[in-house]
Amino acid sequence: MSSTKPVVVSLVVGGEARFVTEVAPAADAESLHPAVSELIRHLQACLGRPVSWFDRRTHRPELARLVLKLDVLSGLAAEAFRIDAEPGAVTLCASTVSGLEHAVHYFLEQAFGVRWLWPGALGTVTPAAKEVRWPVGSQTHAPSFAWRRLWIGGSWWEESDAYLGEQKHGGVSVDSLEALFRWHRRLRLGGLNIADGHRWGEICSPLRYGESHPEYFAMVGGVRDTQWHDGKHGNQPCTSNPDVVRVVADYIKAQFRARPELDAFSIACNDGSGFCECAPCQAIDDWAESAEHKDHEFDALTAEGPNLGKDKKRVLTDRMVLFANQIAERVGEEFPDKLLLMLIYSFYRTPPKRVSLHGKAIAQFCSMTFSHTDAKVFDAEMRSFERLSKNAKHLGIYDYYVNGKNGTLPRGFARTASRSIRKYHALGARYFSTQAGLDFAIGGFVYYYTARLLWDIRADVDDVLHDYCRAGFGAGAEAVAKYLQAFMDRWETLWPALPSPKPSMEALAGVLYPSEWRGERRNELDEALKLAGDDAAAAGRVRFLIEGLDFLDLLIDACDAANAAFAHLDAPAAAIARAACTRKALIEWVDAHRDGFWISAAWFDYQRLTRSGLLGQPLPSEARCG
Repeated sequence: MSSTKPVVVSLVVGGEARFVTEVAPAADAESLHPAVSELIRHLQACLGRPVSWFDRRTHRPELARLVLKLDVLSGLAAEAFRIDAEPGAVTLCASTVSGLEHAVHYFLEQAFGVRWLWPGALGTVTPAAKEVRWPVGSQTHAPSFAWRRLWIGGSWWEESDAYLGEQKHGGVSVDSLEALFRWHRRLRLGGLNIADGHRWGEICSPLRYGESHPEYFAMVGGVRDTQWHDGKHGNQPCTSNPDVVRVVADYIKAQFRARPELDAFSIACNDGSGFCECAPCQAIDDWAESAEHKDHEFDALTAEGPNLGKDKKRVLTDRMVLFANQIAERVGEEFPDKLLLMLIYSFYRTPPKRVSLHGKAIAQFCSMTFSHTDAKVFDAEMRSFERLSKNAKHLGIYDYYVNGKNGTLPRGFARTASRSIRKYHALGARYFSTQAGLDFAIGGFVYYYTARLLWDIRADVDDVLHDYCRAGFGAGAEAVAKYLQAFMDRWETLWPALPSPKPSMEALAGVLYPSEWRGERRNELDEALKLAGDDAAAAGRVRFLIEGLDFLDLLIDACDAANAAFAHLDAPAAAIARAACTRKALIEWVDAHRDGFWISAAWFDYQRLTRSGLLGQPLPSEARCG
């Protein structure tokens, strides 16, 4: 008689656990804590009881072994993992702790249906385990992008980075930020450890060098810009000065010595303008006709493009690439395996003409995926990126999922992001980061889907949307899917039809999402809440989305009222009073929702307070809201 080998390993049968948990090597379990704790925490939530541990002396062969194995000799890449299943055992294997943590999260998703829709307990889905099986065989997984970051580093709100800025200006607690970063790990974000973002103010501050070495700083209008501004703007480098190259290289080498875990360090200059006008610097620049980028969508939206509207423009890309190359040569002498990160941005966003970027530097192209619903914009962006790909070995993307000019307005661009990120990947991009916030109640799905896509470039947006809604919203899943799809349909239809350059989001908010349209979305969420019934977790998640829609209603009311109040110098008192009242109601709502994941309160404030946003403009003194 012939016997048929089992094709699955049964781990849970009829709600009863049929496995024991093992850590190998057991003598190193403490160092594997990030992976072990995640596995145990979620298994216990799904099983409703503590896990049982493997013991060689008392093991019952009818129980499968679920093995968490760190095998440093496996030959697996740093983030890759392998899951081997044979009768009686399922082994999650990796060569690093981070790879093992990826394996745990993937296994929990696939075997137990665990999902992390957004940060925190409400966004965590741990369904009761009834029947859990794993197919016999071996499968290996590795990320599509080497660096996957939905967050930003470097100076953001003046000299503060986003981590500190969210606490100082956004009112976000350390606990919430830790929940955010846990969510990042659970969605298998991460990869290389890169100190990214604008770093010049950190590397060469005028507070340190302004008096002693004014020659380190840009010549602007015949004067060295050594007066400290805000830590993020101005005080740009004199990139043709060899001493500046030495100072930057020495600082980065010191960082790599102090923080050996870093894989790369950004040499991005400060934000905005104020670049050096000395003769040696300008001699490197390219003076070109501006037709190529005149009214370019990215430049228009950021208002930081190279001399927009002028017949000629000074393109600084060759200057910046040469500067980066000189630094890379110096750093590479001591750290040949480390990388530099260079933004391709603003006055140096046009691909270089006469020089290619050093092989140890990442060219991080700045783009706004949400604007790619316009076919002309998409085509122009991809042409620029393809040209860049011919002049750089390492290619990255810096995307603006949230932007100072656009604030925290919801934009349904997940399908658009799918197309753009796939195209970037096809052209060679392997590094991706975004300006992202905490706006999960109004923009959470695009974050969730992007994380999926960065890990597996094959992830289909419709499949992920269906799974997202099914996992999180119970019987209300179909209504929630309709709600989220409506935002995507609206964005993809209306955004390209708007005139270019686009006005601010504050001016567009009521046009994008008029009252009747928002009423239809509220009906969909009300229906989802009704269908969720006694499913408290699903109902709680629907209410979370409803609060995001509440914010959108308040935001648009405030924007419409402010637009009406500022439309004429002699606006009637009633219009001014309405603007004051709607603004007050909006800000009170934001203040009550700062510490959480409904909206990006800090980005909302950043837009209105630092970018001269409409909602930050002072109303006439006689305005009253009583």
